Amino acid sequence: MATTSLQQFKSTLALLRQRAQAFDQQKKNKRFAEQWFAENLFTTRSHFAEAYIDETEQLVNKLLTTRDNERKQYLAQRISEQVLSLSSLLQNSRPPDAEFDQRAHQEVKHGHLHRTLAKYRQYEVRLQNKVDGFQKAGDLTQAQAYQKRLSRCQTAINEVEKQIQIMDEG
Repeated sequence: MATTSLQQFKSTLALLRQRAQAFDQQKKNKRFAEQWFAENLFTTRSHFAEAYIDETEQLVNKLLTTRDNERKQYLAQRISEQVLSLSSLLQNSRPPDAEFDQRAHQEVKHGHLHRTLAKYRQYEVRLQNKVDGFQKAGDLTQAQAYQKRLSRCQTAINEVEKQIQIMDEG
């Protein structure tokens, strides 16, 4: 990240932290739904919004120290999703009710399924290319091995598509 972008991002996180503190203060004497975010979005499980800000800041620090480009891309995506969810939650500095929680959870899950499907489709293309390459080279043993992996990948794609269809219909 460029220095100015990093500074802007850190100031955004600081603003979110202030909102989280106000949010936690409002929530102190009230009972609200426990699950604010989709289960796979944060590893943190807390009754305090500020704990989720802490997790996001830890991911930012990991992003800044890692050298692996794939890991950086994954962390950047995860941080982006977390910041969007936190911003949405803290927008009005009002803890959500149970109905909002359920909708937000479904929306995040739906988005996750679509990202998973896109990732599996990329795997499918790469595996199909491997199968074709080994068949052209005459290496049928390797072609069969990749064909099995391709078949498993296509089964996983079908399962994710079914889950998306169920969510769209329901």
